[in-house]
Amino acid sequence: YDSTAQVGGRIASVGQRLLESSAKAIVKQSLEGLNQAMVRRAAAGGDAEASAPAPGSAAPSQAEFAASVAREVARDLVPAPVRWAGIILVVAAVVYALYALLT
Repeated sequence: YDSTAQVGGRIASVGQRLLESSAKAIVKQSLEGLNQAMVRRAAAGGDAEASAPAPGSAAPSQAEFAASVAREVARDLVPAPVRWAGIILVVAAVVYALYALLT
């Protein structure tokens, strides 16, 4: 698949790369959901009611969807070694802040 996001004005100068990554993540999730629905329908022989999602496999909530998009954007924007360094720095900062508060 291929997607393109075009943005103009001030937003383009600040967040074009972020918007492109977000659009890419949303398109990917949409196509994966469509693929799952098509696989279910094909397995059910084209019967729409039989191909409905199983009771335990409800659609993700808005928060789950947003978290998934955020993970995809982070993977796209931040290289893996830098991502791990950032996580380590955040954990160290939280530990230091807790130590400072407790002493």
